[in-house]
Parts: sequence; structure tokens; C-alpha cells
Amino acid sequence: MPSLDAPPTRFGPFLERPWFRIAWNGMKAPLATTATVVKTLGHRGRLRILALLAQGETSVCQMAAALKMPVSTMSGLLLELRTGGLVREERRGKWVFYTLLDDPQSRGLLDVVLGQVQADPQVRRDAAAAAKLRAKAPGIACAAVGMTHGAKGKR
Repeated sequence: MPSLDAPPTRFGPFLERPWFRIAWNGMKAPLATTATVVKTLGHRGRLRILALLAQGETSVCQMAAALKMPVSTMSGLLLELRTGGLVREERRGKWVFYTLLDDPQSRGLLDVVLGQVQADPQVRRDAAAAAKLRAKAPGIACAAVGMTHGAKGKR
């Protein structure tokens, strides 16, 4: 009988790759954790956000402006990424910043997926736009997407 402490090898080389073993080791519920991460990765908008966050910390307004998405859409996608355990938020005064969660249990798979999407032309355009916006104050990006502070998202 195969050990439950290691990934099964009968499924071929996919499960034997180092990133999968790293993600597998130490998981209390590897099937549930992997299913959650894979489900979270299954949306184009969330992948674009993750690719953008792979380049560094970004505010919600900066992401919305760079990806040309409404802030409400961005907030919903970010909620799913937080729930999936892939990103973390940090509030600083008026601004909310996001970064990729540095969790070895989910980062192995995430790094492989991000390696694939980085070549996409849309992801490259997103990264270029985000780099310009990160160099400016978050308020400039918020103004660009029509958000005013004090109204908390209301225009």
C-alpha cells in the first residue's frame, strides 16, 4: 500500500516534479488545499492580478487602473484570491496594498502557473502599466479609476 506521506507516483512525472513535492510536504489536507488553489487559478482576471502582484506590492487602485477593470470587479477578484490563500492585504492609511502570500504550500503551483502566463501579451501590457503606476502615489491611480477617498468607493 502506498504511503500517504508522499505524493503517489503512479500518476507519472507531473507529481514527481520538485514544485509539487514542495507543495505536498507538510500539508494537513493536500487534496483540499490543492483543489482550492487550482480553482482560484481558474479565472483569467485572477491570473492577471496574480501576474501583476508577482512584480511587487500594488494598491487596489493601481491594479484597477493597470488592468482597466472597475474597482468593484477588482475587489471581488481580490476577495477570491484572499479566500484561496494566494494573496494578503495590508492597509496603510487610506490605501489597501496587496502582495502574493509567501506560503510554500501554494507557491509551488502558483510559480509554475505564473511562469506560463508571463509570456502572454496582455500580461506584459499589464506589467508595464503597473510599473508606471507604482512609481506614482496611489491617489493618482484612484483618481484615474474614479475613486475618491472619504466616500469609500462611492463616486
